[in-house]
Amino acid sequence: MKTVPVCAFSASITALSLALAAPAYAQQSSPDSSTTDTKTDDFHSADEIVVTAPYVERLDLLSGTSAVTGDILAEKTRAQLGDILASLPGVSATSFSPGASRPVLRGYQGNRVAVLTDGIGNIDASNTSADHAVTIDTLTVERIEVLRGPAVLLFGGQAVGGAVNALDKRIPRAVPDEPVHVDALVAYGRAAQDYSGGASVDVPVSDRIVVHVDGSYRNTDDTRTGGYIFAPSLRAELLDFAAEEASEGHFEEATEAQERADQRGRIPNSAVKTWTAAGGIAFIDDGGNLGLSYSIYDTNYGIPAR
Repeated sequence: MKTVPVCAFSASITALSLALAAPAYAQQSSPDSSTTDTKTDDFHSADEIVVTAPYVERLDLLSGTSAVTGDILAEKTRAQLGDILASLPGVSATSFSPGASRPVLRGYQGNRVAVLTDGIGNIDASNTSADHAVTIDTLTVERIEVLRGPAVLLFGGQAVGGAVNALDKRIPRAVPDEPVHVDALVAYGRAAQDYSGGASVDVPVSDRIVVHVDGSYRNTDDTRTGGYIFAPSLRAELLDFAAEEASEGHFEEATEAQERADQRGRIPNSAVKTWTAAGGIAFIDDGGNLGLSYSIYDTNYGIPAR
């Protein structure tokens, strides 16, 4: 059982003003009535050049990025982040278990691929051990961005393979138009008898303050297969091993290997049970946002035999 409480703090400034003194060669003193045809040697000026630029709100505008959102995200929702993104170009996923699947970008994984929540590094052990779950609740995420190339420099130089940024609403970014805003998603999968659902509620308590709560639950059985559990090449190795052990008189080992090779129907120890809960509050103003959130991610999943 892995229980991970996460506390996030976010502050954003929508505009940045920078005062720069104009370079000397670009400035000239104002001519007066007595020196209309000559230039002064004093190029200093008290005038300022103000440059204003908003922070990048949509990273998919940069080259080498992909985004999954809206109906496509709802259709692809799976137990773990890697399963959702595995169909994107250049993206695969670790496959230790349906309950532990981390994105692999261009063949890189681990610390070379940053997994972020709202631009902040995710707090879990999945980057150091592939059999650990990614503590991101895909049922309450509203947007997932896959960053490659120069866009990754926004989050440091360690993630040479790329970065995956999941955007949720646990720290609200806008004041809802209605008194109570509710989002919900319910899903069912036959292969593992997968029952899952998640919901979030945003309530504006004033014209600038928004309160958010959400939760989700997922319960899946062992995954069913259409035939033998092991791939043909692995099953052939097991059968060869069983025959070798039998020829040497090790009948117990041979029987065990034969039984493993003949397994079919369901993959043992592949079930997943997960629940999450979170709450947050944000102050939203034209000059910037300030918010705080707290979440719990509790999951119990099995690792099938290799």
